[in-house]
Amino acid sequence: MFCLVFALSGCSGFTSKSNITNLLSAPKLSENESSIVAAIEDYLGDDVNLKYSQNQGYSAPIQLIDINHDRVQEALVFYYAPNKGTNIRFAMLSHSDDSWSVVMDKEGLGNEVFYFDTAALPNLKNRQIMVGYQSANIDGNFFVTYFTDTEKNIEDYAESCQHIIAGDMTGNGYDDIIITKASHSGSISVNVLAFTDQLTFVNMGQRSLKYANIDVEQLIIKKLKSGRSALFADYTDSYSRMHTEVYAIENGRIVSCLADGIVSRNWEHQPCITSRDIDGDGYIEIATVVQPQHPDEVPSFKYLEWRDWTDKEQTRVYYGVFDIRDGIFMALPDQWQDKVYAVALENGMEIVKAEDQQTLISLTEIDSVSQIESSAYSYPLYMGTKLWHLECSEDMNMTQIEYVYKSITDLN
Repeated sequence: MFCLVFALSGCSGFTSKSNITNLLSAPKLSENESSIVAAIEDYLGDDVNLKYSQNQGYSAPIQLIDINHDRVQEALVFYYAPNKGTNIRFAMLSHSDDSWSVVMDKEGLGNEVFYFDTAALPNLKNRQIMVGYQSANIDGNFFVTYFTDTEKNIEDYAESCQHIIAGDMTGNGYDDIIITKASHSGSISVNVLAFTDQLTFVNMGQRSLKYANIDVEQLIIKKLKSGRSALFADYTDSYSRMHTEVYAIENGRIVSCLADGIVSRNWEHQPCITSRDIDGDGYIEIATVVQPQHPDEVPSFKYLEWRDWTDKEQTRVYYGVFDIRDGIFMALPDQWQDKVYAVALENGMEIVKAEDQQTLISLTEIDSVSQIESSAYSYPLYMGTKLWHLECSEDMNMTQIEYVYKSITDLN
């Protein structure tokens, strides 16, 4: 959907029109991007500085998206105007006759963007623009929807929040907005906002998470095997524990999708083991710690099992070891549980049999494929920006080797 016109960078401060494209933190603008910036400056009668996201709210300050489905892309721009206050500004421009013109220009509700998306809402033709703002001097964030259907003339919708995610929770084929809110007592509530025939958002329901004074690590919306959509909320508390709660909309109410209401595990490390589709089957699994550490192991190894806790069977998907140092999870054959342990290497790890200390698997970071000789027991692996060498014992059968090779995952 997005045309990523240049890479994320960190830019702040004042600049003039003559040097805007020469900032050390910003790549050189293309001719089209320069035309977009010039159109905003002509509209304002003032120089502007493109605003890069420090919090990954958007991928680039200029994004090209077809908002009104006419096969012509509009430009969405986050920028800072030195003479227009301290808040970030947002503009939308249309393109016709080889020129850009400003059709929307707004002052944001903060000096950083932590969330950005476009959404399809019922009873509206265009995609609508959703932004989450935060400010360094304000305890709390703001969610804003900028409506782009000019014939409807709907005022911007704004509400305070902590976190935001959009997805179809109600099952009508359109996006709903899920926000979290913090109370004075420290509790966090999940609120589902749906867009109605009255062309406004209404709160479909509210549900407080079980624990207070928490840090929400992730909100995601995914389909369950039952076919309904559910919200997965992963969070950590102040007692080195991590929790996952899962909610769906049922008969207009927010209901839990977990038999016990919550999945909890002790977890004092970063990265957090948030819910994810670990096996690629289209459904979300949740990890728990299942095996104590071996006396010879360093604290960076955790033994996890992944299950779909929303499924009645709760069948185990993977058992394996997680190396917190590199954020790598390696699935191991189920029959190895409690019979192997991990050894930390300077550039990786080994899986060793507890009985006779035989090395079964070695995973090490390498600089080049030329450093290894590929064979039935030796493979190169790319994960993120790193290259790894997986070497297996000849005592392993090919089914076990393939299982390990295909399941190694970077959880960062």
